[in-house]
Amino acid sequence: MSHFVVINKETLDKQIINSNKVTAQPGTIIHAKFVREDVLEFVQEGNHLIIKLKNGEVIQIENYFVVTEGEQKPDLVLEDSICNFVKFDFKDGVVSFEELTGLELLLPPASSSFLTALPWIAGGAAIVGGGIALADHDSSNHKHVPPKAPVITIDPVVPGLDGNTTINGTVDNPNADVTVTGQDGTKYPVIVDPIPNEDGTHNWTVDVPTANLPEAGKDVEVVGTVTDPETNLTSPEGENQKVVPEYPTVEVSYDPEDKTYSVDFSEVPYNPETQQPFTPEEIKDLLLK
Repeated sequence: MSHFVVINKETLDKQIINSNKVTAQPGTIIHAKFVREDVLEFVQEGNHLIIKLKNGEVIQIENYFVVTEGEQKPDLVLEDSICNFVKFDFKDGVVSFEELTGLELLLPPASSSFLTALPWIAGGAAIVGGGIALADHDSSNHKHVPPKAPVITIDPVVPGLDGNTTINGTVDNPNADVTVTGQDGTKYPVIVDPIPNEDGTHNWTVDVPTANLPEAGKDVEVVGTVTDPETNLTSPEGENQKVVPEYPTVEVSYDPEDKTYSVDFSEVPYNPETQQPFTPEEIKDLLLK
């Protein structure tokens, strides 16, 4: 999943986004954490910019081509192995890049607040004699520490009836990359709500094909990591609290005195062997056993 850092040019507020979809806002810098060599194609679809990466990822920057009178158009910046950054431009279907030595070149004229916050915006730059010098990230006196593993919870899982099952839970870090693993090994990335709960956690949700849920008696596997976009260091995996899908069942009983059968369905008549609703033929087979 792609990482972006969105910087407000006026306030210097920074937002880290771990998603393949970003909404462009006027007066901001959208710093994409990948190099232009990673890009296969740039495409305009209406007001949106579509970026197709060589690894198969498709990124959508919504409203990138919306121009509002009196407001600054957002700047899209990619990383570059030669000159630190390149500013993206798309005009009349032609893509071009402008080399940048630092993101500060896109900011308004310096103010006292700007000078204070610049090292933070520049991702480790320091003010030296009125200029800017990149900090030495290889210094033995400074060691980057990976982020801590996210804390993940998962709600009880009840298989759905429409072919998909919605699984919900919480995570303590909204920037965590959380996935649910199906029984065939397929990983399903969850959607994390950026708005926190009262306890500081964030809700997440994902739809998983019911047929690909773990078989009865086995746990649903949910793991997550957090990557620091400034250092690219990744946390250890955070695992969820164990939970087993609650497959509804059917129970058949026989009363020898009345010589009658009774069928008791728990919510939905699910066959734990097929993980699908019982068919009339399967219920008949149960009665004949």
